[in-house]
Amino acid sequence: MSSWVRGIATVGVKGFTPEFLREGIRRRLTLLTSLFCPEEKEEAEVVLRRLKIRDVSEPGGNLVWLLHYREEPDQFIRLERWQDADAVRDEAEELMEFIEDHSGPGADQVRTVLQNAKESVALALTVSDLTSMGWPLAIAAAACFAEAGGELLQADGSGWMRPVGPKVEQLLEE
Repeated sequence: MSSWVRGIATVGVKGFTPEFLREGIRRRLTLLTSLFCPEEKEEAEVVLRRLKIRDVSEPGGNLVWLLHYREEPDQFIRLERWQDADAVRDEAEELMEFIEDHSGPGADQVRTVLQNAKESVALALTVSDLTSMGWPLAIAAAACFAEAGGELLQADGSGWMRPVGPKVEQLLEE
């Protein structure tokens, strides 16, 4: 079973390259490691030295990258980017279901973003990613995308957040 971390953008994200993502992760990983306290904590610089981003996208399909951040080469976090209007709308509608019972300014902001979503990324995490550096790394990656698209990120179990510089600000808890 996977847990998900998502980034939502209301504008097209230009220049989303492995180098751009790596820099966005680098800017945030130390602070987010402190905030999310993974059980299997490592120094951010050690994880960043190991981080390889491999493009496994199919021609004509969605962008798909594998983020290899562990010593084991067969373990990775899968990142998929949706730009197709129908796929983005489907993702937004699914996420809308999670907040239908929420009210208040945070919930209103999330609904507005989801109604205006143009692009999204989703990172699929395994159980072992959740207890390791995969958790803060995925949050950092989604924050990088969300910041470039001017909007929000969502993490299963942690709720909705807004990237603010190298950190994230809680907007709506699950």
